[in-house]
Amino acid sequence: MTQSSLELEVVPFKAYLIPDVLRQQIETMNSYFGWSQSMTQQDFQNPNAEYYVMLKGTVVLGYVALHLIIDEATINMIYLEPEFRQQGLATALMNFVIDQLTARKLKHLFLEVRESNWTARKLYQRTGFQELTIRHNYYSNPSENGVIMQRDLNQIA
Repeated sequence: MTQSSLELEVVPFKAYLIPDVLRQQIETMNSYFGWSQSMTQQDFQNPNAEYYVMLKGTVVLGYVALHLIIDEATINMIYLEPEFRQQGLATALMNFVIDQLTARKLKHLFLEVRESNWTARKLYQRTGFQELTIRHNYYSNPSENGVIMQRDLNQIA
């Protein structure tokens, strides 16, 4: 994907193949989600982990981190630097990831989001996700329900 006005590109990586310069940036961004350095390092070593990294040159603007198992994927994190939010980039990034996974013949894409995160939930609905169920008191600090969502990759949204 290329966004010409900002000269952006999205590059898919197996997590263990991410260059060090990008790893350091992603590690810092993962802390936003409460991930420790060791958790991120473990994810980078996971053979099922992939990152779709939105770049401007060698600067990470955001990414989608996911795990693939057979014909399904679960999104663990979606991050976009605050100054690039509300510009349609998250939607473009999600659509790119969905197109890539669909082309690879995956069948389902799952994610979980805090019940109160309406901005994210609207993004996911815009990109074809449907709410499946609620995990009560799944999150802590503060305690909150998690909404499990699914995107059927066999259907066009």
